[in-house]
Amino acid sequence: MPQTLSDGSIMRVTIARWFTPNDRTIDGTGLEPDVSIEITDEQRAAGDDPQLDKAIELLGGETTPLPVD
Repeated sequence: MPQTLSDGSIMRVTIARWFTPNDRTIDGTGLEPDVSIEITDEQRAAGDDPQLDKAIELLGGETTPLPVD
């Protein structure tokens, strides 16, 4: 149900539950990744992204960079 705020704007609060295909709720626990990749402070400072690198590897390797505007 929308609530009108004192400045005239409207706030809407939505509450929902997310279930996995096996009908398990993840509320409060989240999902555990199939592959866990740690990022060190050095990698982060260097702009490296080992999580993205692993995802690309698992998806077949080749990617086409998106254009940067």
